[in-house]
Order: sequence, then C-alpha cells, then structure tokens
Amino acid sequence: MGKKLERNAVGLTTRQARTHDLIVKNSELGRKTPIDEIIDNYPYDAETRRDGYIKNTSARTHHPCIQVYEDIDALNMNLGIHKVHLWDKEYNFWISHDIEEVKAFCKPLYERQGKKKLWKQGILMLKARRHGQMRLKFESESEAREYWETFIDSIKGELVDELIKEGESEDGKEKDVLN
Repeated sequence: MGKKLERNAVGLTTRQARTHDLIVKNSELGRKTPIDEIIDNYPYDAETRRDGYIKNTSARTHHPCIQVYEDIDALNMNLGIHKVHLWDKEYNFWISHDIEEVKAFCKPLYERQGKKKLWKQGILMLKARRHGQMRLKFESESEAREYWETFIDSIKGELVDELIKEGESEDGKEKDVLN
C-alpha cells in the first residue's frame, strides 16, 4: 500500500496546490493553461515525484490525463478554494471571470447529464408501473378491500353532494336527471 499523500490547510495535495497555483497565475496574465503545461509543471518521476502527472498518449482514451481532470474536479469541489476552474474541449484550463461564464460552462456539461439521468429514471419507473411491479402488495383480499374502501368512503359524501347539485335547477326546483 502506498504512503498517504500529505495535504495542506485547505485539504489539497501538493500536486493539486501546484496545479491550482499555475492556473491562477496564467489566468491573472490573461492566458489559458494547456494540459501539457500542467503535466510539465508536475511530471511523474519514479524517484522523487511518484504522484506526478503522466500524459496518456493512447488513441483509445478520451482524456490525455485523467489525473488532471480529477484534480480540477477536487479543486472545484473544495469549499476552501474560492475560485472556479473551467476548461474547454482542447483541455485548456483557466479561472472563471464571472457567474455567467460558470453558468455557460455548467449548462452543457452537467445540466444535460442530469436531465438524461432523470429521463432514464422516468422511463424505468414508467415501465415498472406498466408491468405491475409498483402495485400495492396486500397480505389478503380483506386487507385490500379495507384499503380501497377507506378511499371510497372518504369521497362518497362528496360524490352524493355533487349528484344532488346536478339534479337541482337554477331556480331551486328539481330537474329530471334521468332524461
């Protein structure tokens, strides 16, 4: 088992803190920080820096360095860090300038995923209801009868009142409801 990583006062590892500092410094200079610069800023070294970044050059991967993504995510989820780290499709990172930039960043990334997951959940629940998997389970027929009669009794009075009102004309005399 590897040794536990040391963390600073706000809970960041050395790698995360150095990545944060690099992105902040470049953002203050008006530049985005490419992922290669982040990897070069804290590279893997078997002897001195085993927690360093390693670039993934495989054509089968969708992200050049998943550790960078995980660290940026950790920075964004850390309430001790008051800056929001954003990125683009080319894996350039920067600090947000305002709330509108954060909203624009979040909308396609998180909102679409959330809606997709809710849609999938809705389909599964619909299918379960249609297939009878969400029917109420009763131990006996008398238990089921008692359950449903409770609801029928509660609305019976309202139904009778409504039928009586339909049977009266506007002048207060009874109408013939059968014809």
